[in-house]
Order: sequence, then structure tokens, then C-alpha cells
Amino acid sequence: MTALTDQIHVSGWIDPSEIPALSQSGVRTIINNRPDHEQPGQPLAAEAAAIAAEHGITYHHIPVTGASITPADIEAFHQALTGHDAKHGQTTDAKILCHCRSGARSANLWALAQIRHANADPSNIAAIARARNIDLGTAAAWLAQHPQP
Repeated sequence: MTALTDQIHVSGWIDPSEIPALSQSGVRTIINNRPDHEQPGQPLAAEAAAIAAEHGITYHHIPVTGASITPADIEAFHQALTGHDAKHGQTTDAKILCHCRSGARSANLWALAQIRHANADPSNIAAIARARNIDLGTAAAWLAQHPQP
């Protein structure tokens, strides 16, 4: 897991068998940005969601590809973060894990949600990503194609 903030982390795909350990480490929300059937044999979101629920973890499935991100996807991601904060506050004791195949899509969605819905300064978001060797090229391209109204 790579920490974007004290609370929000991104990672490559997780296996449902990892969810109990994630719960013990303080993860209270999982946001899965990986489409089902992206790779043969990958666990389905419904399976992971059921295991997450057994461990008291809120689970969101917001499947995207880099080229298919829509304003609705960004809004859904933002709402998942907002819902977590409403339930758990912004403490580091209740972590959020956002995952996809490599973590890049999740990081780019986080960046877009911060810029579009949380009014974050894009240069601050870019600095966070650079410090963690995360490429926000997808977010930059998306923002260029979808200027703020």
C-alpha cells in the first residue's frame, strides 16, 4: 500500500483472502476501481464485497479504465470518500484502501476527486504524487479534456 495521505492508501489488486488482515490494520473502506473480468481468473467484486461486509468494511466498486473515466465516476469516488468521513471522521485510525490492477487508476481518480470536488490545489496533488512516484498523466489528460465549468 502507498499512502497518499495518512488516511487514504492505494495499491494494486487485492485478493479477498487479504481482507481480514486489512480490517485488522485499520482499513474501514475499500474502493475497488478494477472492472470485473479485467484479467482471467481475477476475483469478482461481489466476492470481495461479501467478505468485506463480514469484517465491517464498507466496499465500493467503481470500475474504470484510464480512457473511460467519466464525471460520474469521479463523483462516485468522491462520495465514497465523503461517506467514509461521515461514518469514521478523518482519523488515521480508519483507513481507506483504493485499489485497481496497479494502483495508478485509483491514484488518478483520487487526484481528480480532490481537484474537482474538494477544491484541492492541483500543484499540491501533483507534489504528493511525485513524492510517491505516482504518474498522474491520466488525471492531467482528463482535466485538459474536461475543463472546469
